[in-house]
Amino acid sequence: MKISLLSFNSEPLVLRYMSSYLKKRGHRTDIIYLKEKLNKENVASLIDFLRESKTDIVGFEVYTLWLKETKKLTKKIQKELGIAVIWGGAHAIGSPEECIKIADMVCIGEGEESLLELLNSMKKGKINTKIKNIWFREGNKIIKNKLRELEENLDKYPFPDYATDNSYVLEKERLRLLTKKDIDEIVSAKYSIIGSRGCIFSCTYCCNNQKRKKYLGLGKYFRRRSVKNVIEELRWAKDNFAHVRYVRIWDDLFMSRDIKELKEFCKLYKKYIDMPFSCRLQFALVTNEILDLLKDAGVRDIELGIESGSDRVRREVFKRFTPPEKILEVANELNKRKIDTVYNIIFNNPYENVDDLKEAIKLLIKFPRPLNLQGFNLIFLPGTDIYEKALKDKLITLQDFKTKIPNLPLFRFSYDNQVDNFIYKINFESKHKRYYNILLTLAPTFSQNFLDYATDNKNIFTSLVVYGYINLASPIKSLFTRVYHWIKRREAIKTKLSKLLVRYPFLIKIAQFRKWESMD
Repeated sequence: MKISLLSFNSEPLVLRYMSSYLKKRGHRTDIIYLKEKLNKENVASLIDFLRESKTDIVGFEVYTLWLKETKKLTKKIQKELGIAVIWGGAHAIGSPEECIKIADMVCIGEGEESLLELLNSMKKGKINTKIKNIWFREGNKIIKNKLRELEENLDKYPFPDYATDNSYVLEKERLRLLTKKDIDEIVSAKYSIIGSRGCIFSCTYCCNNQKRKKYLGLGKYFRRRSVKNVIEELRWAKDNFAHVRYVRIWDDLFMSRDIKELKEFCKLYKKYIDMPFSCRLQFALVTNEILDLLKDAGVRDIELGIESGSDRVRREVFKRFTPPEKILEVANELNKRKIDTVYNIIFNNPYENVDDLKEAIKLLIKFPRPLNLQGFNLIFLPGTDIYEKALKDKLITLQDFKTKIPNLPLFRFSYDNQVDNFIYKINFESKHKRYYNILLTLAPTFSQNFLDYATDNKNIFTSLVVYGYINLASPIKSLFTRVYHWIKRREAIKTKLSKLLVRYPFLIKIAQFRKWESMD
């Protein structure tokens, strides 16, 4: 059978792993990256392709932020082609009741085995509607099948599919087949890998929070590929992509392994791969021994989530229980080892107050320099604890969620009060929100003594300095942003630049002047 897998994600890595598994089991796949905004021309090109390629079923990787576009394209495919559409991914898992109103089928869990079973049944001429992990819609009837047990042997799944005969990109005018050059540019100097699934934590805002609750009693939620299997994929990538000079480990918590496994990974990585790499850690799990192992193996970048500088918000709202003393201890140890670190902060949290913002600034002032912050807006993902709490507290409504969340930017945030947008609802004056949010963004670059004073003394002098700096810096930041987007639209330049940044890491510091957007 033929399945076309579609995603608005700039690097649909999950679909590449999925495609490999289905191809290995005898089915045909296409991977389609929806790069540009949908328009009349490129949608028509996509529809023509699906028709001419005789696609039997279309699968969408669905995320909350792209929900509006996914709905639009799904309805178009159903109307024009009359073929079934199945939704999967974080939003489908978190909100299947909503999704099944649009899609013909919804995958409510991990997809490999369920999709394989679905395609096998279609091959026999009749869809099996009793497949675990999949809901089916037949007219007004909804068939809700149970979740299947989690697969613990992740080594059984093949490496991602980067073949050039079934990878496509939807651009402004049309859909086109990716060439070997395109694939090399997608991978460019950086190879991405997923070495585990799930997480041992259950932070209230994270998709792992809702998934863990769903899978209770159905097997081990946090699972890892073997170290040997991960190294084998990286060796394969090194042999197949000549430009790879850097490895990005995408796992939520790849390093959540016992010390024996970490030692094995670091030893084999240094022996066979020997490239700089990045990974994510969790403050509570970091020890000096782990940092020494990673540093020796070649780690160059680490991402850590502070999420809120307020101990109250971390504990009561986000359920992250690491004390500020541990956070600062880890930050100092990373700085001592000269490991570049990105610290994540969540903005526009309606459960914060002025005192929480002040506490956050006070904490960041104590961080060693250089300090690199990455800001995110708080997004209420369906099924998470914070989503349920916000509904109960009437900070959001189901109607608001359906109409507003899909249009919210994840990275860009506003300093100003936006009373017409529930996600920015605050419980203190907007002038305070603007002032303290700006102070937070200035934490990496401004004088620590001034920030300390300005936090406790909001007066004419501090306001003039703070707002004056932002107004002067904004035109410069705007220029950097325009140049960045100009480069991003030109793959050849972007590829060369990424190689340059890997070779000369200090240039990243300059690029990171644009603090609030990730540089993919």
